[in-house]
Amino acid sequence: MGWMLSSLLLLTILCGNAPRTKQNDSTCYNYDYDYVDFVSRTTSANESVVAFKVNSLNGTCPTGAIPPTFDNQNATGHLYVNDYPPYWPYHTDYTIYATLTGWKISYKMNYSCNGNFNGLLIHPDDRMVCLKIYRNSNTGSFTYNEAATSCESADNALLAAPLYPEDLKKFSELGEVQRNKTANRNIYARIDGIRTKACQSTPRTPYCMSPKGFTFLSSVPTFEHYNWVTNSSAMATANDNCLVLVFNGNNAVKVDVKSCEGNFNPLPAQLFFCSSPAWVYKVWDYD
Repeated sequence: MGWMLSSLLLLTILCGNAPRTKQNDSTCYNYDYDYVDFVSRTTSANESVVAFKVNSLNGTCPTGAIPPTFDNQNATGHLYVNDYPPYWPYHTDYTIYATLTGWKISYKMNYSCNGNFNGLLIHPDDRMVCLKIYRNSNTGSFTYNEAATSCESADNALLAAPLYPEDLKKFSELGEVQRNKTANRNIYARIDGIRTKACQSTPRTPYCMSPKGFTFLSSVPTFEHYNWVTNSSAMATANDNCLVLVFNGNNAVKVDVKSCEGNFNPLPAQLFFCSSPAWVYKVWDYD
């Protein structure tokens, strides 16, 4: 039986022909924490060594019986894994404690996004946003209310808003993939924002052209990074009061103000984007 403490990634290491046997043909196997929940104790007759990597706050190796549990204190550690794509980044807190017959490994996993989402936006300051894009594959068109309600009911999310340059870039990338699967390749994608009732009669005033002239489900303090087809006062028809992204031919994706209803004006709204802050979802407990 052997043990090891480290501040690195937790591994369970099982080695045959341990060094104490003075044989040079030993073979070691590494197991990630989530593949092993219990390690049985053996004796020197088995010629095996079990080693754990865990956090050691002061960088020293403690002494005691049945490591890595010493003086009735469980060995604990923290792990951050970012294999995106394809897997969501996650945090893990793990505990190793001794029993009469071996060592029990338990852990909690906190995922940045849950399985309902299909995209992740990482800002330069490392803030993460979970994204979901919905597509209408037939000839129909999403209304603003349908999009907003679907985001909230299906994903506990909100219609997304392209606040930063990287937001619009990510929305454009996701939308380009999905528009090829729609009945009409030239389409609108619904995003957060509907013109206030008061500004529907005066859309060209400075106040109404600012974010204050629109109602948002999330916080949109500025239009600084919105790339408009014309500007935020656009209102070709009386019903043009909802913000959309325009995917048209090979043109750059831009923001426009179009109908909130499910009609073609002149393009159908066959996509919409939902977003939610990362790290707000259920923590999974494995014991």
